[in-house]
Amino acid sequence: MYHHKFEIIVLATDMFGYYWGRSFYEEYNKKIYTLGNFQSPYTKYSELFKENRIVENLFDEDVFVDSIIQYANDIKAGDTETDVILIPVNDHFVRYIIQNETELSKHCLFNLPNEQLLENLMLKENFYQLVSDHGLSIPETIFHPAQKPFNETFASFPCIVKPSTSIGWKGLDFDEYEKVYHCDNEDELKDTLKAIRKTSYDQKLIIQEFIEGDDTNLWDIVTYSNTEGNVQFINMGQVLLQEPSKNMVGNYTAVMSRYNKPFMEKIVNLLNDLGYSGFANFDMKLDPKDNQYKLFEVNLRTGRSSYSVEQMGESLARNIVEDLIYNKENKEVHYMNKPNLFSYVPKYVLKKHVLDPALKEEIKQLIKHKKIKNPLVYSKDRSVKRSGFLALRSAKYILKYQNGTWNRLKISKEK
Repeated sequence: MYHHKFEIIVLATDMFGYYWGRSFYEEYNKKIYTLGNFQSPYTKYSELFKENRIVENLFDEDVFVDSIIQYANDIKAGDTETDVILIPVNDHFVRYIIQNETELSKHCLFNLPNEQLLENLMLKENFYQLVSDHGLSIPETIFHPAQKPFNETFASFPCIVKPSTSIGWKGLDFDEYEKVYHCDNEDELKDTLKAIRKTSYDQKLIIQEFIEGDDTNLWDIVTYSNTEGNVQFINMGQVLLQEPSKNMVGNYTAVMSRYNKPFMEKIVNLLNDLGYSGFANFDMKLDPKDNQYKLFEVNLRTGRSSYSVEQMGESLARNIVEDLIYNKENKEVHYMNKPNLFSYVPKYVLKKHVLDPALKEEIKQLIKHKKIKNPLVYSKDRSVKRSGFLALRSAKYILKYQNGTWNRLKISKEK
């Protein structure tokens, strides 16, 4: 059926790279290439990849661009009829590709928004204004320059402090680095801001009301918009669990599919109005005070749990290939509506650490009817080393949740 020649480079060697590799293998029986800055057992022990190329200083923009061009040329090996699709899965690489679109587009195909949308969506001050203008809700928020003393009044405690952009935040010279800081009162807020001023972070900080609720008040949306700027699918999910450690907060480990078409239509209208193209992953929280979804951010790429769309009748691989390689026409938006459970953690962890009785019963029924999937567990990719790695990983998850430092009952992810 398919006659065009194409290859794939996914810019990740970790679980992001793995679930993309699985998607392409399931859809096209095709192995792919990865490019990253470290070797990872997720792809190293897998048989779904042709090559996992490692470039240690890949986060240097010039090195990044040169490495992609070299890799694409190596893959093509002089064959001008082969296209190479480039798929980024972190914010830095999304930015690098967009900023170097003219040069990289000579060697690769990719579907990402333009540079103006990049700035409007990745910088949260711009993003919050944009979604508010489209009738979507956000938490009470102040934007404050990180290197300036804080002299304003903020009365909504407890509150959280987080970066307005993740670029430049991770890896700070900060003794107590966290993705998000929780402050119960004004003194804790001032102490946190004072500590951040001693770091190299020079962008704006977000000081934001803390929306009550545990992990299950968090929600996730995944979409794909084709190169013409039309949404092709949207999937909505309720988070059940996230990583239990402070420095990993925001990484979901279990998500249950949900359906709320009026709200999903608002997201579709937002993206279509903007002319957005590519994958998008929205993070939000259901506020018990007014029963409104409050948006925190959108990632201009797939997220950690985006493979969940594969359980709903879609394919990450098929959508991007039919768009970039076969130029398929727009299809009617697929509003996904199937009961499914996506989980990276063992069933034991789900049963023990999801506390809500109604959700526990839903989990029980989904497991009973085999509506649960872990993208890392794949019957066609079961080498001895990989099976051992996954068994050890599952055992560690049990311990991580027992000893987790991130208090899920008090704080949940607010990026």
